[in-house]
Amino acid sequence: MEKENLYSKYHKRLSSSASRSAVFDDVDRKIIRCLLKNPRTTLREIAKDVGVTRTTVRNRLKKLFENKCITTKVLFNIGTCNFRFAFLGLNFSEFRDFNRCLQIAMYCPRVIILIKNINRYHVVLVLIAENDKELYRIIDEFQFLEGVKNSYIETFATVNLLKPVFIEFVPFFMLDPDEIRNVCNNCPLNLYIGEK
Repeated sequence: MEKENLYSKYHKRLSSSASRSAVFDDVDRKIIRCLLKNPRTTLREIAKDVGVTRTTVRNRLKKLFENKCITTKVLFNIGTCNFRFAFLGLNFSEFRDFNRCLQIAMYCPRVIILIKNINRYHVVLVLIAENDKELYRIIDEFQFLEGVKNSYIETFATVNLLKPVFIEFVPFFMLDPDEIRNVCNNCPLNLYIGEK
């Protein structure tokens, strides 16, 4: 008898932890597919497409959010704005300088893509700015870092984008001037300049 109670408690604990895990059934998958097609789909439309009630959809979504299986985000379509972009490829003479560049680039809100060890470059950055003057200022910051052996620059505007590009982080232009100043003042680049 005591053995059965122990088994029963263990089985309940196992089943409750399994229910919290990210296991999707067909209904969950269909709900997620509806949201992937159109994130603004109403509960009524999802329920109709999936073949369940609105209450079921609401409960399933609540569970998916609570288990962190799905989340909501605001994405910016940078193709609709008049931004300037640059591809910047850099090679370094020493590994220490390469690491320094990576630390700076990881921190900089104007670096939207950072790739290391690609083709003939140690690092490739995709930079974004609101105008040419600011773009070239950022390019110069990276291009003239200590230890840069050679570089390659290619600039383009959003009118050249053939497919919309959505970014999920808060772009620099959405920050207020004090936040931008704070980010730039705490930039690792300033720390390295102080070392010289």
